[in-house]
Amino acid sequence: TGVPWSNIQPKLDADYFDYSIFDSLVDIYGKQGIELQGMLGFTARLAARESLRNATDWKEWNRSKPDLELWRKYAAKTVGRYKGKINVWEIWNEPDLWMFSHFDVKDYLDLARVAGETIRQTAPEATIFTAGFAGLAHHPNRRDPDFQFKAMRDGKQYFDVHAYHGHAGFVPFSEQIDRKLMPLRKEAGVTIPWYANETAVFSLNGADKAQGITLFKQLLFCWSRGSLGYNWYDLRNDGFNFSDPENTFGTVTFEYEPKPVASVYHTLARFLRGAKFVDELKLPAGCHGYRFSNGRDQFIGLWNEDNGFAGPVPVEAPGTARVERIDCMGNRTAVPFADGLFCMELSTQPYLYRVENAGDVRVHEALVDLVSAPVVGDGKFPATLTARNPLARAIRLDVRFTGGEATEIALAPGETKTLPLSVPGAKNLKLAYALADSAIKGEVDVPLRRATLIPLGDGNYRRKPDFRLDKVDQVTSIGEGDPAMRDRTWTGPDDLSASVWLREDGESMELYVSCGDDAFTQKGGEKELWKGDSLQVALVIPGQDGGWKIDLARLENGRSCSYVWIAPAGFDAEGAAKAIRLTTNRDDAKKITSYRARFPFAAFGLTKEKMKEGIRFNLLLNDNDGTIRETYMQLFPGLSSWNNLSYYPLIVFE
Repeated sequence: TGVPWSNIQPKLDADYFDYSIFDSLVDIYGKQGIELQGMLGFTARLAARESLRNATDWKEWNRSKPDLELWRKYAAKTVGRYKGKINVWEIWNEPDLWMFSHFDVKDYLDLARVAGETIRQTAPEATIFTAGFAGLAHHPNRRDPDFQFKAMRDGKQYFDVHAYHGHAGFVPFSEQIDRKLMPLRKEAGVTIPWYANETAVFSLNGADKAQGITLFKQLLFCWSRGSLGYNWYDLRNDGFNFSDPENTFGTVTFEYEPKPVASVYHTLARFLRGAKFVDELKLPAGCHGYRFSNGRDQFIGLWNEDNGFAGPVPVEAPGTARVERIDCMGNRTAVPFADGLFCMELSTQPYLYRVENAGDVRVHEALVDLVSAPVVGDGKFPATLTARNPLARAIRLDVRFTGGEATEIALAPGETKTLPLSVPGAKNLKLAYALADSAIKGEVDVPLRRATLIPLGDGNYRRKPDFRLDKVDQVTSIGEGDPAMRDRTWTGPDDLSASVWLREDGESMELYVSCGDDAFTQKGGEKELWKGDSLQVALVIPGQDGGWKIDLARLENGRSCSYVWIAPAGFDAEGAAKAIRLTTNRDDAKKITSYRARFPFAAFGLTKEKMKEGIRFNLLLNDNDGTIRETYMQLFPGLSSWNNLSYYPLIVFE
């Protein structure tokens, strides 16, 4: 929590200090056995430049660079007062955002140098945190995209810990850490540890369960990446306005009733207290697994992020006699164990596997893999099953799909076999497996990568849309977690949504999108279309080396504009962009923007045969209600960061 300088020294008197409010906070939390982490900032009015002290907007002086000697005096008096009670001090909050600092990185380093010297003189046993930097994703409030890098490169000697904030779901959050934060630290020569000290997602629109699952994933992930800890923002909902994200971040409601995220925290604390991270598991693509040990038991936290098929994973656990699976809420289920072996089942729901009194467990490749042809409708479809024997003895593996006959597979020690199967295309398909003459058995989901069948059409699109974008789990809010952007959060389909149709049109593929958007803004500029209201389209076509990433927009002058960011190897991006035939319309009365784009076969390497074979398709809507790109929605995660291409929705044309 902050120790706000403007509250401590509210008068224009350098010798007047009032700690009464903060004294009470330290006392109240101390009685509950809770230690506070203190944060120094923001500027007291008396320490601002005289020209700012009477500004109409209080942030003009409160967010400005303070007089350094007055800053030193405030830091020394505050740190000294709570010496032995507050042992961690953070220097400012998110100085890389304009909302919190009206100064540049050199000014921040001046503050860090003075505060760091003062803390080390006053309380040498205390730990000094950097300001929590506001993530590394694009943020409209960040004036200098290299602020964090420069601060760590030039000022790392002032700190003991590199503090990092990140408000986003697991996929964008983990990508920030692996693709941006870790390379930044390496390039800046940072060796001090890092701390995910303000990270969370809100729970608007009934996303309480998803919020809890995010905590499970992100805490284990940060632990695996060496973070000293993980702080959830925040403890309690701020109020009752559930259209305001700031009112839904809490682990408990405003009335202190626990939300699912609180139960997830208790589950992790109960079982992983005192444990240490051991390693990250090698699992099927799209799956995550992290192993921990408390010196007696082994714990494996894992989940399937991409919802592709992932067969049961055999684990050798010498010395153990008991294995159990624990869900996010702490419910425990015994896991079959025999021959020193058990199987972990990967699901979109995260689980902890607890292996009691285990030695060095060994994780094998999946017991079975499944690769299928495109699945259209509920009839049977061809697939290839791969089965593996992890044991040093011959086994017989029985597998059976929902509604199908059992298939018996004999496997010699360590043998792998591949066989063709005819698999039912039923919804909620499951695969039951069992090792004959063994207790090892179970059932896993078969989340088929179904193809959407695109029927023949005349372009009037009276039929049901092929895809819809209208759900909260399709939304990413750019400034999520930034109170200054709380009014920029997606509020529902009237704010942004779309109906999407595709069809074959002679020697072209046609895309038609009817986009509900309450406010239209598009300033133009080929490479900046994404900053305004626009579409981004991804196509992954069989036989091509890479995919297509395409921007489509209607400009404010009524013109239509296309731009190709990425083209497969051997294709002309500029020529393809010119070949797209795009028409658009904006109906301000109905708040609808429509896009009709035709992609000529010749320019994009399409053929009727490839469209019948199936192509991967993804779509992203950008939303700008007047000043900044504030939200985007995508059919499937990955288009914004250009990954997961092999998992984009599959479309097959009739």
